Amino acid sequence: MRPICAGCDCMMFAEKNGVYFTTLLPDGKRYQLWSGDKWKCPDCGGQVIVGTGVNPIAEHFERDFAEKIARFKPEHEVSA
Repeated sequence: MRPICAGCDCMMFAEKNGVYFTTLLPDGKRYQLWSGDKWKCPDCGGQVIVGTGVNPIAEHFERDFAEKIARFKPEHEVSA
């Protein structure tokens, strides 16, 4: 089932697949690199990212973390 907009009570539509984003540590440093799908409400324009899967693409302790950040160019940074 597609995501439902809680404000408009309508189903959202996929806007973009393969949206990259990072999660941040409390100090603002990048922690993990993820991929998901961006969905948008046709009425209010609200957006969500869902379908991230179980594991991140990369984590901060991996040797090639900075290289993957540069290659995938995350569009969003998410605070915990």
